[in-house]
Amino acid sequence: DHGTSVSELVMDVAPKAALYIANPQSPATLRDTVEWMVSEGVVVINHSMGWLWDGPGDGTSQRSDSPLNTVNYAVQNGITWINGVGNERKSTWFGTFTDYDGDSVLNFDVDTNSNYVQLVEGEAFTLQLRWNDSWENPSTNLNLYLYPYGSTIEQSVAKSVGLQSGAQGQLPTEILSYTPQQSGRYSFAVVGRSGQKPAWLQLQAYTSQAFAFYTSGYSISNPSESNNTGMLAVGSASITNPFLINPNSARGPTPDGRTKPDIVGPDGVDTASRSVWKGTSQAAPHVAGLAALVKERFPDFTPAHVVGYLKSFADPRDEVPNNTWGYGFARLPFLPPAPPVGFDATIVDTGISLSWSEPLADGGMPIAGYLVSGTPGSLATSTNASRLSVVFQGLSEDVNYEFEVLAVNVEGNSAAVSLKMYLSGNEVIVGSENVSLPESSHVLGLGLPSVGEQALRGVSRLVLVLGSSFIVACALLMLATDKSRKN
Repeated sequence: DHGTSVSELVMDVAPKAALYIANPQSPATLRDTVEWMVSEGVVVINHSMGWLWDGPGDGTSQRSDSPLNTVNYAVQNGITWINGVGNERKSTWFGTFTDYDGDSVLNFDVDTNSNYVQLVEGEAFTLQLRWNDSWENPSTNLNLYLYPYGSTIEQSVAKSVGLQSGAQGQLPTEILSYTPQQSGRYSFAVVGRSGQKPAWLQLQAYTSQAFAFYTSGYSISNPSESNNTGMLAVGSASITNPFLINPNSARGPTPDGRTKPDIVGPDGVDTASRSVWKGTSQAAPHVAGLAALVKERFPDFTPAHVVGYLKSFADPRDEVPNNTWGYGFARLPFLPPAPPVGFDATIVDTGISLSWSEPLADGGMPIAGYLVSGTPGSLATSTNASRLSVVFQGLSEDVNYEFEVLAVNVEGNSAAVSLKMYLSGNEVIVGSENVSLPESSHVLGLGLPSVGEQALRGVSRLVLVLGSSFIVACALLMLATDKSRKN
């Protein structure tokens, strides 16, 4: 139901979006999925999930199948990537390797060299560690241990003891997983085996269990830590109080000091498929829907343009950007409407009827009406929002006329749509503003309905990637979720 609800939220915001759904089970299949989405013409991806760290925290990775590099590939191919920043604010610890008592075990506090977490019977726990070192040949060797609270490292129930000795191909990371047979408190510890103490190290419960000692910053997930300007990392705030950040919403900075999240969206929305739920998995599809609307209104925008547009119109919180709200709470501005579509002319008993269809976008405000004008002569009139045609009488034969129609709302006027025409006997010959007359015109016989140029209605194309049990794809967004790691 997580993925279904995420899909529902996107459609609530961008109801004309077409959905594609996929189910990547690994970073490699995520890349395969995105390559397919690129071939299908997808332009926005929503990814409401996270993956294990696979880079040094600067938004890059040497792994070809890294989600960070998949984000880069998507953006290079015109896709705006929206990612839930994660819910690990209370599940992350970041700091220096401090050893007050000289036992080579990290001190999380002056009086303790272990941290602890409450685990639930049958629920998996995955703990990841990375530190500041070379990602080609790391020379600081750290080990990671998990053991029942009150016991010792020697009684560990899970451990990660990979070797970091400066050899090529080693990585400065350790990962352990454990599914407890009974609920209870468990301790975890980091032991320095050899090499210099790292300038920083970072621990995170990939499965989101809260730590006893946590640092609210430095909790950004992968690939939300990407440095790509065509990606938005989304935090979450309450829909009932959009000035109240979700206490679990991950916060920056990144290990290399960049501000994250980029923007914040709403959570706590009541959905038909899942009732009320919270987290950045819910905030991200709201923002993805906004991105779809931006791309629909401004089809020439690059991913960086879409990201910049959403940042610039976000409702700021404190001095922006900051590591809680990014550029603020996501919203779209009210705009003048898009131009009317399908502007055409026919002969009727009382004169020449000019007709059109409603704009593809109303700018967020109701259409108030339309203004129609023409030359030569002082030809001008207006209509209300429900009237999509006007009739002009007394037009002369063999005179080239040019008419314009524009839509109006309280924010202003749309761009004008032009129509060139002239009368020849019982026929009206119509051409567009960019086509000369009469060579590229079409002829409408007396009393026949308009069959002039048809405007292409823009359809937002959405891709959803759902890691729970299936993948939904559509042609302007991609949504991703996962049972083990829902952002």
